[in-house]
Amino acid sequence: DVWAPAILSPKSGDVWASGQTQNVTWDLSSQPAQITNNNGFILLRSSGAGTPVVLAHDFLLTDGSVEITVPDVLTRDDYGITLFGDSGDIVDGITINGVV
Repeated sequence: DVWAPAILSPKSGDVWASGQTQNVTWDLSSQPAQITNNNGFILLRSSGAGTPVVLAHDFLLTDGSVEITVPDVLTRDDYGITLFGDSGDIVDGITINGVV
């Protein structure tokens, strides 16, 4: 079955700083009995940046969370996190205080 678990954290309006360790967590309550792709990866993207940054990969979606290190990026308030497995869930509106 295709599964796109909802991201619980971060939430829109959260503020991160480059170099910090953060947890990305997602909801396991709608997990189907069989998942066609249990391997996940997480991307950081923004509307003004080109290629997204891979924050985590090769983790199990059934874990419900993964720890990431916030990369050194430009300070912006329009970052988004995308969680992929079978499908993707997105949270927008994250601020990262990074390099000027």
